[in-house]
Amino acid sequence: MAVAAFGQTERPPGFVQGVVAENTVAFFSVRTTAGDVYRYRADGKTWIERDHDRIRVASLKPGEILEVVSDRDPEPVRYARMVHVIEPVVPRRLPVSAGGVYRLNPAAPRTTGVYAGLVVTRDPERITIRTRFDGDKTVYLQTDTRCIKDGDLVDARAIVPGTRVYVVATRNEDRELIANQVVWGAILEPQW
Repeated sequence: MAVAAFGQTERPPGFVQGVVAENTVAFFSVRTTAGDVYRYRADGKTWIERDHDRIRVASLKPGEILEVVSDRDPEPVRYARMVHVIEPVVPRRLPVSAGGVYRLNPAAPRTTGVYAGLVVTRDPERITIRTRFDGDKTVYLQTDTRCIKDGDLVDARAIVPGTRVYVVATRNEDRELIANQVVWGAILEPQW
């Protein structure tokens, strides 16, 4: 491994990204992905930051990823004007559903059916709607079922027999329809 700052006839780069290889009282060095090592000196005028907070050069740790803006002097140890510590990105595992499929939003249930029809019966736990083509469908209501009447969020008790509804539902383990959302009422024109 050669030290890139020594023996170069062209001017060294003014911007370098790499990891801290060494940090001493006199200088710190940065190793790039290409294997080049650059040495820098810093003083109280050098802006060094980690997580948007200014830090001292002594707190740089070997292995930290840095971006360094410096003078382009051909000197072996160059003056660092600005140093930014880049926090490593920690990969997160994607949540997997029971079927082994990755889901970006596991809290949002998958829609298995959309039904429109007339509410024919209603009790505290479920409604039965009569659809035009699929016959009667019993849909269970949950505490998190969104009920929207005339564009406003309302309680599920506002659903009464004789109401025309639009239901977005999923199926549970017992293959019963569970309502995610029940919508009814008028669509209002915006008031300009």
